Amino acid sequence: MRKSFLKKIPILFYSLFILTSCYSLPYYELEPNVDYSIFNEYHLDSIKDMYDKEENEYAVYLYRVDCDACNKNKNALLGYLSEYEDNIRHFKVYLYNTVNLKSEGITYKTGEGMSVDEIRNELVNNKVSTLEDTIIENVPSLYVISNGRIIDYQEGLECIRYIFETTLDSRSYSEDFKEFNLNNLEEFYLKEEDIYYVYLFSLECPYCRNIKGVVMNYMDKIRDNLNVESSKLYFYDMKPSSSEEGKVNRSYFTIPSVESTDEFKEYINLMKEKKVSSTKDTYYAYIPSLYIVENNVFKDCILGSSTLLEYLS
Repeated sequence: MRKSFLKKIPILFYSLFILTSCYSLPYYELEPNVDYSIFNEYHLDSIKDMYDKEENEYAVYLYRVDCDACNKNKNALLGYLSEYEDNIRHFKVYLYNTVNLKSEGITYKTGEGMSVDEIRNELVNNKVSTLEDTIIENVPSLYVISNGRIIDYQEGLECIRYIFETTLDSRSYSEDFKEFNLNNLEEFYLKEEDIYYVYLFSLECPYCRNIKGVVMNYMDKIRDNLNVESSKLYFYDMKPSSSEEGKVNRSYFTIPSVESTDEFKEYINLMKEKKVSSTKDTYYAYIPSLYIVENNVFKDCILGSSTLLEYLS
């Protein structure tokens, strides 16, 4: 077991995160001679594989063994991977040693003279999804990828803070949480539990993506009976509103004309008063949203990623 190589010790990262107050994050003391090679299966065989991994969300961490900043990250990074293997962490991080870049003979962009923010903006705003458009300049660097394109970029010691704090998750709703799937919207008010949640989201929705880890951790606790007083959560992928399937899904509901969560509260109160028990009488505003059903009747609705983050944590 790889944990025999690692000893977890709590320290305060006063010097690591210059732009913020101190963080109390896990750190690991490695046994002598332990290096990246103990996690060979996390290394990309080629940088060409950067955008082709099976997970929807993951990161690619670029490093060099002779890089001082990389070596400062090394213990925490390998400790993170050890916890990932033990199913404590759920956001997958792949590794790539940039010493191999030259021998691969691939084409990419350089970011000489660009700040971290400038590189991040270039990658994210242009929805970069190919090596030819990828800026590779500094190490250590972390490329956060979702649905085949870059959604965030970090450099230096901020790479470590990012992976320990992210609410992104590499697990799959359909593969890892099948028993929580709402098969179709006809089942919305027909589940057997006295009280349950219906979580409406889309894999393409950035706000849904940002709370994915929290939603999945909640389902984990329900499945493992660690949160026995909480209600079961069923999820349903609404698909993008512009797609044909997304339009069909939304046709099940009544769509009010609202521009804010506060405006939608009026419709929540209407559903409570009418004791709504069918989707055609259920108001839908946007995703992510969590509908609370009690005795097969609408009880409440929680809207928005920040509110849901707090509610499910």
